[in-house]
Amino acid sequence: MVNICEKACGPSTGGVPSVFAENQRINSTIFMGRPIDQTGPPIVLFHDDFGQFINDFAI
Repeated sequence: MVNICEKACGPSTGGVPSVFAENQRINSTIFMGRPIDQTGPPIVLFHDDFGQFINDFAI
């Protein structure tokens, strides 16, 4: 993971869609739903506060 971070480009370059897509393809994926098949477990599983936020927001 450290090697990937050391080789990473800056945010202004890494945010360019073509560069970002290539990084998602060859490096560790950021599970954020882009592309659509790149999703991780629901955030509510990580901490109770996330579940509470969802409950509060739904009211």
